[in-house]
Amino acid sequence: MSEEKKVIHEVKLDKPIIKLLWVFALVLLLNSLPKGALLPEAFAELSSNPTITVLLGEKDSYASGIDIDD
Repeated sequence: MSEEKKVIHEVKLDKPIIKLLWVFALVLLLNSLPKGALLPEAFAELSSNPTITVLLGEKDSYASGIDIDD
């Protein structure tokens, strides 16, 4: 009887390519989850006369603020 020789070729991927494939797999997994499964939507309630103040500029200077009223 003759012996058969088996030849095995292994292809190894670089570590950055493996990490990129893991990221793709994770994105596909997270994309398949229903909306709001991980983070619930936030709802804000305002009073009957809501006022939103937007401050532009540095943190301590309140002179440049803009008020948006309903």
